[in-house]
Parts: sequence; C-alpha cells; structure tokens
Amino acid sequence: MNAERLLNSITNIAIDGADLILDKVFDRIGFNRIEDDIFQKLVKARLSCEQVGHGGISKEPF
Repeated sequence: MNAERLLNSITNIAIDGADLILDKVFDRIGFNRIEDDIFQKLVKARLSCEQVGHGGISKEPF
C-alpha cells in the first residue's frame, strides 16, 4: 500500500466516525423527524464546524 492510499483511508475513517457521532446528535435533538436530506446535511455541517479564534482558542459556535 502506498502512502497516498494509506492517508486517504485514514481521512475516510475520520469522516465516517464524525458522521456516526453527528447522526446520533441529530437524532437526539429530534431533528430526525424532519424528513429532508439537505436539512440534515446542513445541520451536521454546522455541528461539525469548530470556530477557532486567535491563538487557537475555541469560540462559542453561535
């Protein structure tokens, strides 16, 4: 296995893991009652965003 394939597989694992967590959060919030794929993708994208200020300190997301 070459290095590029190895790095791609690691990236895919991280994305899949985040999706599994965000799917559970989405369901716990109760948003799974809204049957709209685009809405789900937008919410998951927002939940996965981490805003970082000066010096690498996390800010409040809203």
